[in-house]
Amino acid sequence: MAANGTNRTQNVGSAASRLCLNSVRLRDTVAPGDINFKLGQWVSVQRYRKHLVPVERKRRLNRIGFVWDWRDDLWEQNFAALLKFERRMGHCCVPTFHRVGDLKLGCWVATQRRNKNEMSAERRARLWNVFMGPIAYRPTPLKGRARLGKSKEARL
Repeated sequence: MAANGTNRTQNVGSAASRLCLNSVRLRDTVAPGDINFKLGQWVSVQRYRKHLVPVERKRRLNRIGFVWDWRDDLWEQNFAALLKFERRMGHCCVPTFHRVGDLKLGCWVATQRRNKNEMSAERRARLWNVFMGPIAYRPTPLKGRARLGKSKEARL
């Protein structure tokens, strides 16, 4: 029994119930903090201590689609949006400030290109398949004399 006389398992059950109700309403289980601070706090604790969460609770949370790692979930959402953009536009040169709903897809693509050496091999391979080659930067416009066709060699 807790200090206020309630059983911990009842609190867990009611938190999971509130999460389930919110997930039905919101269509996800990311549970941002502004929905219900205590629910968001509970979700954060479950994620942080996932190795200590009882198997039955994990099973129940998995059944409602609980998101254990929100960063991976966000990466997957952006990747799906990139695939959709590529199918629609025929290329992956996403403008820097392009948004898809709440996702800042252009910033995400730029970040993936910038951090290509730090990402996992699996993610790099998935992006490689979309870009059909190395996660290359967009061709940058030539500057100065190179743009005018005057290279250093030509001047010598």
